[in-house]
Amino acid sequence: MLVAFLRVLCAVVVSLAALLVHPGSAAGAIDPPAVQVAADEAEEVPAKRILLYGDSLTMGFAGDWTWRYRLWRSLTASGTAFDFVGPRTDMLGYVSRRQFSQAYRDPEFDRDHASYGGMTFSKPLWEVAALTNYYQPDVVVGQIGMNDLFKGLRTSAQVMDMWRTQITKVRVLRPQTSFVLVQLPQTWWYAVRVYNAGLASVARELDLPQSRVVTAVNPRWEPYKDTYDQVHPSAAGERKMGDSVATALASIGVGGGPVHGLVDPESSVVWAPTPVAQVVSGTLTVSWPAVDYAYKEDVYVVDVTGGPPIGDPLARARVTGTTWSMPAQAGHTYEVWLAPVKGYLPMGTRSATVTVEAPVAASLP
Repeated sequence: MLVAFLRVLCAVVVSLAALLVHPGSAAGAIDPPAVQVAADEAEEVPAKRILLYGDSLTMGFAGDWTWRYRLWRSLTASGTAFDFVGPRTDMLGYVSRRQFSQAYRDPEFDRDHASYGGMTFSKPLWEVAALTNYYQPDVVVGQIGMNDLFKGLRTSAQVMDMWRTQITKVRVLRPQTSFVLVQLPQTWWYAVRVYNAGLASVARELDLPQSRVVTAVNPRWEPYKDTYDQVHPSAAGERKMGDSVATALASIGVGGGPVHGLVDPESSVVWAPTPVAQVVSGTLTVSWPAVDYAYKEDVYVVDVTGGPPIGDPLARARVTGTTWSMPAQAGHTYEVWLAPVKGYLPMGTRSATVTVEAPVAASLP
């Protein structure tokens, strides 16, 4: 009896001590705020590891924003915890086609990726399964196959079989990895339309609750607006591609989908070479240094002799090379600037303006 009494007494003492240490735990006490509990839980959510696998459409060229950047902005704006993973951070020089360029329009984002210009699925630089084994991604975003089709290396059916093989291999190594298969945007080519239909078929066939397989469906692209060469995305095409991937990721629980209305930040880099203008013997000559992000320049000239010009520029020329000339009137003052062109589209930026005056010939005594 005494032993039982002592046990009860000890239990009471322990309970009172607990109340002193944690006074809010008594019956009827107020629990910690739900907001704080939610915040604590949110901090524990691990970042989703996302492997972006592809060719030049994903890698991008010097002077591009890239659709990777557009996707990163949407995921960041939606408050998603994520981490892009992969062996590279670079892009290709546009003119030189050299790798290791870091000339992004805005380099301030997670640049990790697993893509390479010209890469084929039939002879890839890396296999998806090998990358998955090393980087342990939660999601593989795969944009590949364009070069296999265009170079005649594989048929659409054969590329589909390669996807089946890679997904099977990945599931042996990491059964919970999901896949977003990115449809190609160049639907004005028949082979691309067949390929895109095949991707959708593979997704329906292999989709599992624990390892999702979905397609990123690209909206209709306009070749002369959404690409700068009928293959690679312009800024408008980048947004469409980034939005399509964001939508697909949201369908498997990663992110909240595309965030529209994001404005491109001001760049600290002037993405146009500064021209040099001079007038000699009645000829205005404009020259500029070569750059690796564009091989054409739109040259603009306005005559400001009588004040600010009204209407269109006096001259505009699209030039391949680094020099251009036009006749100049003696005593007139000209302003000149450049706008770099990638493929057949201006990059949406311009150089500083330079001023040059055509001298008046000295009169004879």
